[in-house]
Amino acid sequence: MSDTTPPPPSTSTAQPAPTITPLTSANLRVAALSHLIHGATPSTSTTPALPRLSCILSTLSALSGESANKPIARLLDDWDAYADLLAPLAEAQGARQVWDAHQQASYVLSLHAELHDALHALGAVETLVDQRKVLDPASSRSLARSVETNAPRLASAQQRDAEALQATSAHNARLTDIVARWSNYTSTLSQAFTLLDEQVWALERHVAALERAQAAS
Repeated sequence: MSDTTPPPPSTSTAQPAPTITPLTSANLRVAALSHLIHGATPSTSTTPALPRLSCILSTLSALSGESANKPIARLLDDWDAYADLLAPLAEAQGARQVWDAHQQASYVLSLHAELHDALHALGAVETLVDQRKVLDPASSRSLARSVETNAPRLASAQQRDAEALQATSAHNARLTDIVARWSNYTSTLSQAFTLLDEQVWALERHVAALERAQAAS
């Protein structure tokens, strides 16, 4: 795994975190919801926050009723559960780490492999959400029922696969034994032919010697 240790940042003394009023917090949430609905951060409006918030909530209510906008409905239903994530973060007190452009670029380059893997993971998550509908309650229940129904068939298939693997191992062992025996047989037969050839060659030389001796006499 690549070294992901960031370069040492420079430090500077931060100013005290500014306080945020409830109205400012509400305006920030309104801007976030407007961005979620309209796809872009709207320009500063002179309309009071409460009417704009009412308009946004009515629009969200209409959108959440559509089947294609179930994530928005879940966000509204579980708003309290996400309250900690939606609240503005307070700035840390005391010294604050500040990175220049070079340090930031070095840190991002050091995380290239992790960012590449994360990009592929996000693509897989998007496929699961958009195509496989894993977050859709009806699809999830249907998938759970399908898994439960096919569990015995899966166990049976795994058992048959184990038996087939065992039979294949036995057949491979028999085939290996046959090949070894055949190799031994061919080696023995080759040695026998070699000895026979040597004996025939010796007999031919002996016969030739006898013929020469008989011709000389």
